Amino acid sequence: MACETSTGPISREDHGEMDPSTGTLWWPANYALSEERRSKKALDRHVLIVLNVPLTEREYVRSLLSSGVQIPDAICGDFDSLPPDVEDFYRRIGSTEFVKDTDQYSTDFMKCLKHIAVKAKTIFLEALGPGGESDAPGHKLDIVVLGGLDGRADQAFSQIHHLYAANDLQSPYIGKTYLATAKSIMFLLEEGCNVIRTPVGPGLLAETVGVIPIGRPSVITTQGLEWDVTQWPTELGGQISTSNHIKREVVHVTTSNRALFTVELAKLDEASANDAKNR
Repeated sequence: MACETSTGPISREDHGEMDPSTGTLWWPANYALSEERRSKKALDRHVLIVLNVPLTEREYVRSLLSSGVQIPDAICGDFDSLPPDVEDFYRRIGSTEFVKDTDQYSTDFMKCLKHIAVKAKTIFLEALGPGGESDAPGHKLDIVVLGGLDGRADQAFSQIHHLYAANDLQSPYIGKTYLATAKSIMFLLEEGCNVIRTPVGPGLLAETVGVIPIGRPSVITTQGLEWDVTQWPTELGGQISTSNHIKREVVHVTTSNRALFTVELAKLDEASANDAKNR
């Protein structure tokens, strides 16, 4: 049986507050939208973590600045390999906060998450602006993580591991966590019913998805995919659902344990790509 949910457009209020009986709501296409299209969607605010960006490549950073990309609010890590002149560069060009954390049992990803957990309320209220305190109930900051999946295999597994840790953060202001690459977005389905908004089209999502149990076997039921399953046992070393295809704008997945959901990002069509270049 599918999770109960409406099939119409979701407003900001719907995204922030929903009846628990409808299941966990996911909208990965939010983070595939261009800034112009995103502004029309009244999205909730989110925090962006960028991993493995070459901080020492200052010309790269200057090119980002010239294109209007915002300087990071904070750089987190142990800084054991950060040259003093690079730190000075960032201090001079923006108001970036340097958060030094020497915990050798924590990755830079976890150090970023710890920082966000401490600062979440302040970040959230500043993002909402004047009167944000009264608008706060029911709204949370999603975390979008870029990078960390295109390099060494052990680092990629570490990011997936930390995806579990991020979803366990205890903060009333922190929402869902998405790992994003140039080609896909992934997130953890919660135990029980999950409702995933899956608009397919240029600049949004492509059709290919996977449901992958990490750590524990699961039993899943899906609706809205080309090859739906019912009470289907899945585990690594057994059978897993990959290379499936989206067939509806809303996909339902019920799972007995948390599982990784991956969805391919669509490329911009040629007209949209030319418009983006001309802006």
